[in-house]
Amino acid sequence: MTRVSPARRVALRALCQAEHDAVYVRELLGTKDYRLDDVRDAAFALRLALGVTATRGCLDEALNAHLMHPQKLSMRVRMALRIAAFELLYLDASPRVAVSQGVELVHTQARAAAGLANAVLHCVADARSDYLAPTDISDERERSYVAFARQAGMPHWLVKRFATAYGDEQLQAILAAALEAAPVSICCNPRALQSSHFQQLLQEVHASPVALHVHNEVDEAIEHSACEATKALPQLSYYVDEIAPLIRAGVFAQSDAVVSDVHAQAVALRALRAGSLLEIGAGRGTKSFVLTAYAAATGLERKHVALEISAQKAQLNQERLRQAGLGAGVEIVVGDALQLDKALASQDKAGSCPQRFDTVLVDAPCSGTGTMRRHPEIVWRVTPEALDESFPYVQLTMLQEASARVEVSGELIYATCSIMPQENSELVAAFLASQAGASFTLIDEVQTLPLLGLGDGHYCARMQRIGE
Repeated sequence: MTRVSPARRVALRALCQAEHDAVYVRELLGTKDYRLDDVRDAAFALRLALGVTATRGCLDEALNAHLMHPQKLSMRVRMALRIAAFELLYLDASPRVAVSQGVELVHTQARAAAGLANAVLHCVADARSDYLAPTDISDERERSYVAFARQAGMPHWLVKRFATAYGDEQLQAILAAALEAAPVSICCNPRALQSSHFQQLLQEVHASPVALHVHNEVDEAIEHSACEATKALPQLSYYVDEIAPLIRAGVFAQSDAVVSDVHAQAVALRALRAGSLLEIGAGRGTKSFVLTAYAAATGLERKHVALEISAQKAQLNQERLRQAGLGAGVEIVVGDALQLDKALASQDKAGSCPQRFDTVLVDAPCSGTGTMRRHPEIVWRVTPEALDESFPYVQLTMLQEASARVEVSGELIYATCSIMPQENSELVAAFLASQAGASFTLIDEVQTLPLLGLGDGHYCARMQRIGE
């Protein structure tokens, strides 16, 4: 009997728990309960778990074509079959190994299903070429989109949306990166960088500096930033080849650094200006950390109010900033950005009218389509209705609410981690055409894409208030 590899066992266990508990599989694999001593096994388990999550719809389509009663499969058996099918379709694995391991993996969940698994996986292996290049579709244009979608493991409709937005050449570049790991980058606490031990850790993980103010896709926008400090930024941001040594050393637990995509850091830095800042949608505080770290390193004096609807996330933000020694001048507020007057009521008490800020950063909830490599759950959770209706409604409402809090000559910054125009450029155009946006003018906007070797897809628009 073939023995199932440790990586496949761990991947299956994590996938099943993520499905059952509706949590992110990446976060599970980062816990001690799923730790593998062998580095290669750990990497393979992560590759399988993230890959299956990202391509699950296509894997089910390929499997269901060879099942008489697909609805009768238990969740655990289906997940085991998905792992083997992912290896066959997307890792170009040896059919003999992938099928054998897949059968044994199914056997660990349901002995009676082993024979079924053997037959189905052999069929998937034999039909691989036909599935990835669907010759049964007569319309050439439609066939190309289906082929793109299946080869990237994405929903057909989403691939067509990308093609409409960016054209076929950019589409292929986006899809080529879809199943690859995104570069890992961090922003460091300036206090930590003074430690020789920390500097040694950076050398161990082959850290390479990121010049955010001259980064390929964002250099022009950053160079035109209203903050002169960004013209000569201190070196706090780095790409790292390995993240595990930093985790083991307690770097993130001690708030010596945060993991943050380079494009997300660049977006945060566009709000790095003297004066007062209202950060809306602060979440767990990654952008708060980046902003306060660079402000501390440049000696920039500022007042910072960070608003977040989740009390738990707000507490995490506050604790991390406190631990990092970056919390001075930052006020954490729990409240709903869709009801901003209510959320900022305590801040408004001191004045006779609603408080205004020199800079307002709206980090809006969005589809997350620019971060699918890091959060593969997004691929099959996002819907056309959410992209066309739910997200734009919330985003526009947040932007209109936030606009009333911007000082005359101040800046309103709108950001998402989406690459869909209806959440980004089209949304900003709708805001500027509205009554609330009539007193604003667009300074600039930047859209980055999740491409091979580069950061994630982020959008950022800067607007200035030119009147009441």
